[in-house]
Amino acid sequence: MSSFTEPLRVEQIPGTRLWATLRELEYYAGREGSDEVYRVPAFFRTDFASVPRLFWTLVGHPAGRYAAAAVLHDWLYDTAVVSRARADALFLEGMGVLGVRRSQRWALYLGVRVGGWAAGTGGGIAVADEGDRASAREEELRADALAAWRRGLGSEAGGRQTCLDCGDPIPRARREAVPGCRRCRDCEADTERRR
Repeated sequence: MSSFTEPLRVEQIPGTRLWATLRELEYYAGREGSDEVYRVPAFFRTDFASVPRLFWTLVGHPAGRYAAAAVLHDWLYDTAVVSRARADALFLEGMGVLGVRRSQRWALYLGVRVGGWAAGTGGGIAVADEGDRASAREEELRADALAAWRRGLGSEAGGRQTCLDCGDPIPRARREAVPGCRRCRDCEADTERRR
């Protein structure tokens, strides 16, 4: 039976509309005992599903119940390890595994079947040279944003090493005193005053 082995863990990349997976997302497709396994790597960038806000009331928020299936779908399109049709079918299957209502699943599935070609080169669909250059530049910008985001994270003292708001280094003493802190003392005080 199809399944995601772990819950999806993501964090938004500051200054972008993109999110990054914090650990590998593994999906077993098909029947029990199938060797069809897809592994989305940690730090894969995603926008979940490109659903216009107008339709969120019909299909739910892109980071909602179907988020893991959307991340898998983005990765399948991005890597082109399967055809676009197979990627779309896995998206539909994954949403079923996650308990997404049938009407929502089909609305989203039909959306990717109709509009998935606009995703660029995924699934073996060629685009014009100018489009390739634009996509390559966008990928460079995304990679730069991800690299900057990764530099802000640190394994020592439990979390970020730079402030989420101002980008200044968070002193080690603060990181040790407040594990998982995301802001320097001044920016945290500003945030608290605004609340």
